[in-house]
Parts: sequence; C-alpha cells; structure tokens
Amino acid sequence: WSSDVCSSDLSADVAHELRTPITGLVAASSLLDDSPEAVMVQERARALANLVEDLLEVLRLDAGAEVAAEEPFDLVRLVGDVARDRLPEAALELPPTLQVQTDPRRVERVLVNLLENARKYGAAPYTVRVDPEALTITVRDSGPGFGAFLERAADRFAMRSEEHTSEL
Repeated sequence: WSSDVCSSDLSADVAHELRTPITGLVAASSLLDDSPEAVMVQERARALANLVEDLLEVLRLDAGAEVAAEEPFDLVRLVGDVARDRLPEAALELPPTLQVQTDPRRVERVLVNLLENARKYGAAPYTVRVDPEALTITVRDSGPGFGAFLERAADRFAMRSEEHTSEL
C-alpha cells in the first residue's frame, strides 16, 4: 500500500460515512419553518451535502472508478437554466443554441461555482455569456476584483484566510 492509496481510501471512507448523517440532516432541516435561522440551517445542510458528494465524485475520478460521461447536449440551454436558477439577476448573452459533447454534470458544477463566487465575492451587475466561436462560458461581475490578493488566489485555503483576516 502506498500512502496515496491509504489516503484516498481513508478519504473515500470518511466521505461515505458522512453521507448518511448528512442526508438525515438535510431531510430534518426541510421540516423546519421559514424563519431566517431555519433557512440558514437548510442552506448549510445542503451545502455540506454537496461538498461530500463533490468529494466522493473527485475521489471516484481519481481512483479511476468513474469516468467523465461524454454526451451531446445544448450548452446554451444548460447555461441559461443554471444561470436563471442560481443568479436570476444576471444578464444573459447567449446564442440561440450550441450543441457540444462533454460531461454536462461537470460543466454545470463549474458554472454553479462561478455563479456562486460572483454572488458571494462580486457585485451586480452580473453577465453570463457563451461564446460559440471560442467555446467559452464567461461569468462577469462588477466587484472590486482580486487586487493584491491575486498573487495568493490559487493557494489552498487562500480565500478562507482572507475572510478571516478581514474580520479581525
């Protein structure tokens, strides 16, 4: 056994064992009222469940137990649906249609992350654009940008340490 295999197995076991209680937490939180506190618990429970599912998926991909599923789909439809759901105030600049062949779940996951980051760290107005020539999706916000933080932006946990620094 290499340390990579042991680490991967341990991570997969931990993520799998977390799935059951988190699923129960999400179900129980759905029974709460609509108070701000209850809504916060519901959102956090769903976020935790999504993190565990993301971790399990990454571990399966890393282990070769799962491969990205390539299938044809309309990228414009996916982008429009996800953007309207996650960031409805965003202006959409979309061609009529654009058929692509890749894994739509992974495209959606990346797009959701971009939209959530724009909402959390950026500012309105927001624009979501699909460029059919370059085959790119652009999520733009009007926030202040990274500034001096850009040099550390790719460091692991950089955003968390920046959040803690700004709270002090």
